[in-house]
Amino acid sequence: MQTMVLSPQVQSADAPTASATLSSRHKLAGFLAGAGALLLPVTMSLPWYRAADGGQTFSAWDGYRFVAAEMVLLAVAGAWLALRLLAGTPVRETALRVIIGVAFAVTISMVVALFIARPGGNHATALAFGGYAAFLAINAIKGSAILMTIKAHRRAASSPVSA
Repeated sequence: MQTMVLSPQVQSADAPTASATLSSRHKLAGFLAGAGALLLPVTMSLPWYRAADGGQTFSAWDGYRFVAAEMVLLAVAGAWLALRLLAGTPVRETALRVIIGVAFAVTISMVVALFIARPGGNHATALAFGGYAAFLAINAIKGSAILMTIKAHRRAASSPVSA
């Protein structure tokens, strides 16, 4: 029987580590996307609406289902973005544009659901604080994708053009 001894691989001093290659913009964008992705599902359970008489409260799940579905999709996209950024793996600009577009669509849907056409009508319900916290989470994810898109454009503009 033959035994093989494997020597542990030692990383050389000049080889970059994953944490060393992360720029501060990657870290900030990853933190924003992660915070938004974690905060968004929590805000969906907070009170978004309250009955005009001050009694019962309603969460995002009790309002419009399509807005809740959009928010779940955005939370998954934000978690994916955060994991990619913090792992140091590149994210395609197309994916960033899709995330930004979804975040804008969710924002517009929320504005309509919160301020224009509340469930039960505008006279029957009033706003509670959960929707505002959801706006914060959505904008954190959107801001993260925008930061990375700006970085991609700057990198493309600074690279030499080959003929």
